[in-house]
Amino acid sequence: MYAFLLYHGVAALFRLWQIGTMHSSIERNRPMKYVVALAFLVATHLVYADCSVSDIKITSMKAQFVKKCDAAACTVMQGSATLENNCAEAVGVQVQITAYDASGSPVSTDEMWPASVRNIPPGSYTFSLNQYLEYDPSITSFGLKPIDVTHWKQ
Repeated sequence: MYAFLLYHGVAALFRLWQIGTMHSSIERNRPMKYVVALAFLVATHLVYADCSVSDIKITSMKAQFVKKCDAAACTVMQGSATLENNCAEAVGVQVQITAYDASGSPVSTDEMWPASVRNIPPGSYTFSLNQYLEYDPSITSFGLKPIDVTHWKQ
């Protein structure tokens, strides 16, 4: 995506430069405001191009279903996980939790933004997994992986 923006941004800047050199000096300055605006737009997108899902690692996860009372409806998921943000800047991270049965087949899945609409700074970040999946007696294990990164405006 960012390579596409960079390529087309540079191509547009080159075309504007060519147009500017064909006209008088008074008319040549008019396209410059577009050149500056486009350069600023491309540069702001490139700042966040350095961070991707591969820069986010799940370093630990512990989750289980806990029975809070005698009824089956009282069994809830409890746990926590830690992710490592290896990006240069703080970013929003979306993760997917999947529950598997004994044969390794998925039983249930959910997606979440552990820090909601806040950016997670570089380094370790621990978050709760409480109540993200509903209880199913066939669940024997869980998996957690990052699926998206974004930059929330503060």
